[in-house]
Amino acid sequence: MVKLHSILIRTTPDGHAPKTLKLFKNRTDLDFSLAADLTPVATLNHPEGVGADPDAATPTSVSTSTTAANLDAEGIVEYSVNRAKFSNITNLSIYIPDNHGDEDVTKILYIGLRGEWTKMGKNPVITLYEAAANPRDHKNLVPGENKIGESM
Repeated sequence: MVKLHSILIRTTPDGHAPKTLKLFKNRTDLDFSLAADLTPVATLNHPEGVGADPDAATPTSVSTSTTAANLDAEGIVEYSVNRAKFSNITNLSIYIPDNHGDEDVTKILYIGLRGEWTKMGKNPVITLYEAAANPRDHKNLVPGENKIGESM
């Protein structure tokens, strides 16, 4: 399991870059039609013109108008996510409904996830609750004293 802190994305600066990214957690039944209809846990708006040419040695110059994200020199945008909503993640689905251009193909060069990893427990927790305790179910822990319900 993962407690997700942020998502890092590097795209191309052209019309193949995603415009909107919708995040779904712990859903294994998603397809394109279901993802389009469901309300996502979070929606990320990727800035236009940010990214790097995969064939170039240096990233494309980046505008400073990115408001909802942090941007590094390599064109990687970091989106902080709500940690309370993205705790106990076992499956993260990213749905991209549109691009900045009229292109049908989306190009993402890098996706990184930052968070804390936790080992999953394999055994389920079984708990028994009693509305009222039955005295006969409990042992006498003090030797020499009478149990409840016994005569002296």
